[in-house]
Amino acid sequence: MDVSVVMKKENKTQHFDIDSDIVTIGRSPENDIQIDDKYISREHLRIRQKGDRYFVRDLGSENGTFVNGIQIPLGVNIEVAKGTAVITGMSVICLGEGDSGNAFAFLESIGPGEQKRDETGTIILSDTLHSE
Repeated sequence: MDVSVVMKKENKTQHFDIDSDIVTIGRSPENDIQIDDKYISREHLRIRQKGDRYFVRDLGSENGTFVNGIQIPLGVNIEVAKGTAVITGMSVICLGEGDSGNAFAFLESIGPGEQKRDETGTIILSDTLHSE
């Protein structure tokens, strides 16, 4: 599986070619891909590849996993297209051939915001977009 990680902290892209259909990502060294990002949980998400299809599953992370600006529900496999940016903390994960240039632009536009939860427990990040 071809996975790219764009990290705001280090302003760099790392590419991983993992010989497995399942990849785990998080801060813990026990993951297939370890990311040093304090906004990512120790065991944050799992990606499963079936042929040319990708499925992302949040593993109960504290700050959530976002696809197309929408937080994916915990414990649900969400199909994402090749090249789709998956947002975790202050990092962007691109599946297959991602566009790291667009990911850098996105990361530059955000900052850590105040984290709140609504009455249903959904995490709401506020003040994360820089205004001009």
